[in-house]
Amino acid sequence: MTSLRGNFACILVIISIILLFYSLTIKAEQASIRNETERYQKQFKITKDYRDICKGLESYGEYIAKSLAILNAQFEQNRQLYRKIEKYGTFEKNNQVTLSNVREEEVKEYNTYLSDNGIKVGYSEGNIYLFFDPLYVVNNFRDVLPSKILEYYAIEAEDINEGFAEDSALRIPWDVLREKIIRYENYCNAVGNADCPYIIKLTKQKLRQHLNAYMLGLDNSPIYGPRIAEARRSFEKFLINNRDSRLFNIIKDYYSVLAKNDFKFGRKEGAREGRRYVSFTISTDKNEEIPIEVLVDRYVKQADSLLCPR
Repeated sequence: MTSLRGNFACILVIISIILLFYSLTIKAEQASIRNETERYQKQFKITKDYRDICKGLESYGEYIAKSLAILNAQFEQNRQLYRKIEKYGTFEKNNQVTLSNVREEEVKEYNTYLSDNGIKVGYSEGNIYLFFDPLYVVNNFRDVLPSKILEYYAIEAEDINEGFAEDSALRIPWDVLREKIIRYENYCNAVGNADCPYIIKLTKQKLRQHLNAYMLGLDNSPIYGPRIAEARRSFEKFLINNRDSRLFNIIKDYYSVLAKNDFKFGRKEGAREGRRYVSFTISTDKNEEIPIEVLVDRYVKQADSLLCPR
């Protein structure tokens, strides 16, 4: 019996040490985020060369990405905190979890840290995760970064707050994707000649992501499903309202192909590596029957060469 008590006491000591190490690691990472932000504020304040500012911003972005990876891993391991946020958090339609009204002490303390360091809680496909709020850059660097750079982060924040997808399905109207694309494209055109490859890279990544979803849909809300009529209306709106877009001819060609097929898709079944699959196809202007994903990929690659001119 004494041996059992001794073993149990040892287990409690080990658990306490693990929790203490976790707490210290979290606090170190918290302080590090604050300290790094302040360090970059000072660096940007004395940096005059635009290219050096952009390189510093890229370095800051890499640091935030690494910090988020650490914090997400720690958050995932802290199952007690994770379950409390699942229980008490408010799950919003834009894939975010708000904790502002939670009274549970541990969650309140954690939320204070998140708010102070520009981190928000999101959810996707049943999982909770942490992500960086772009407005943190706007609020902390508005006096030391060029307005055109800050504008990107304001646009990204608006994009995130609008929401995007859940369970591999679009949670937003199809036409909101059109608005997101035009917003990023307009920004891209405005900064295209600015010597800031990092911001241009981020903008083009967003454009590729949204354009692919706009033309193809997502796995659980594909264009060849029930939302084809909604997608069609948005394409028609694009052709009326966005004639100045560099993407106009791409959307026009794509719409023409869809119309030629009466907005219907072929269905091809096959097997690959012992597994059955279904491919949805479309007939192109060259009378080739190809998977819709292949056609969209061609258009997205074409669009990539047109956007953010240097």
